[in-house]
Amino acid sequence: MTQTTPEAGRRPKALILCVDALSADDYELLTRLPNFGRLIAEGTVMRETLPVFPSLTYPNHTSIITGCNPGRHGIHNNEDVKAGEVDRAWFNQYSLIQVETLLDIAAKAGLTTGAISWPITGGAPLDAVLPMIVPYHYTGWEPEPYVRGHATDAHLDEYFWRYGYHLMGENRSLDAFTMAVTPDLIRDFGQPDVLLVKLCDLDSARHRHGRNSPQAEEELRRHDQQLGVLLGALSRWGDLDQTVIAIAGDHGIQDVSGVLYLNALLRDAGFLELDGDGAIVDWKAYAHSAGQSAWIQLRDPDDSETRDAVETWLRELVEAGSYGLAHLFTKEQAAQEHGLVGPFDYVVCGEDGLAFETSWRAESAYVDAADEGYSGLRGNHGGLPVTVPTLSLLHGPGVRKGAQIAQASLIDLAPTLARLLGLEFEEAPDGRVLDEAIVVELVDAD
Repeated sequence: MTQTTPEAGRRPKALILCVDALSADDYELLTRLPNFGRLIAEGTVMRETLPVFPSLTYPNHTSIITGCNPGRHGIHNNEDVKAGEVDRAWFNQYSLIQVETLLDIAAKAGLTTGAISWPITGGAPLDAVLPMIVPYHYTGWEPEPYVRGHATDAHLDEYFWRYGYHLMGENRSLDAFTMAVTPDLIRDFGQPDVLLVKLCDLDSARHRHGRNSPQAEEELRRHDQQLGVLLGALSRWGDLDQTVIAIAGDHGIQDVSGVLYLNALLRDAGFLELDGDGAIVDWKAYAHSAGQSAWIQLRDPDDSETRDAVETWLRELVEAGSYGLAHLFTKEQAAQEHGLVGPFDYVVCGEDGLAFETSWRAESAYVDAADEGYSGLRGNHGGLPVTVPTLSLLHGPGVRKGAQIAQASLIDLAPTLARLLGLEFEEAPDGRVLDEAIVVELVDAD
């Protein structure tokens, strides 16, 4: 595989692969792996690529394809949070995205589009879609009802009877399903002009075992082999030489130092009241976990007395560095500084690996991850983008060979890909075109 330029009169295709929890410090290992290493050597790599805030999976996958921050695209968390409820339904429907995506502008230009295991593509008007939609905690044996009605029928009928078992039982594997379906789809239906694919086992390994665990390295090496399969499918049945390959993580990850149950602190401070069974009977302020950040929602935002009391309480905790808390943002600051809008009045973040949980029943508000008997996650994300940088790369027609960009953002990928494909967003995204990654662009695609 060699770097090429766009053929005259031909619009390149694009494969966008997201490797969940790919971290900036994976770069050295990636350069030694056969498939990632080749793409890095022959393309442009963004060594430190900042996610959006919060650095969670669903907001960042949406930013990759829109070029916008959550305050514009509307996907502000993985789940639709609600006070007093845990394990809420995750955002799944493509119709929830409030701005144009790269898929939308590709379709308007007459291109074919596809998405395999990409978050928030349920019901998307694509030529081929099998979304990431089965609940992450599902271990049953009938996952098809979760997918039916949200996928393209032709592809569900063609592949689910054959590969749906990968989504069943305690040891189900979305990546196994993805890697079974995607090459077959390219062979059987042709390579979509713009194709999204997501792999998530690296993220699972890092959550369970830690950022630099042997299990994480094993999954990263496996992802390299899976990348090789995707490239092989494009070579055999698609148009690899005329395909722009974009690879990115959605966030990096930090080892967890401790877990803060902020609702337990709110309970002890008198802002949240429980009955004898531990159920919430009244609340003035409630905290939603966003991994390594937490959102504090006021029940009555117009109650100035409660607002002042909660804000004073939060500022005292942060200024004292209690439990590792380090940052406090008002709703207005979150929007202005980080492009984040959501159902909250305040956002707090810690440092050095502090994570948050939503439960209000915890006897102890803080658990040290170094304590004997700790059984929680070993890695997490969701905090400020600078704490969990990922990396990204571009390869293919029009992309500069052997170039490196020190820092970029995930919101830069969509406008850059649009430029490479000769497409244009109706409204300018928040991100910029990475001109330093482009050597030849498609000027006249019409």
